[in-house]
Amino acid sequence: MMGDSRDNSADSRVFGSVPRSEIIGQATYVLASFDTARYLLPRLGRFSHSLKFDES
Repeated sequence: MMGDSRDNSADSRVFGSVPRSEIIGQATYVLASFDTARYLLPRLGRFSHSLKFDES
């Protein structure tokens, strides 16, 4: 899990990865998406996109 990307942020870069068993939520929505291969241009088709999961 990542923090707010500040140099003094205490996130997984400081204390390590969070064990999967400790994660209690699930992502359900994409707020914004940027393409790192295209100089961070926005992926407009993914903005405000609901994530669908197979419930099986």
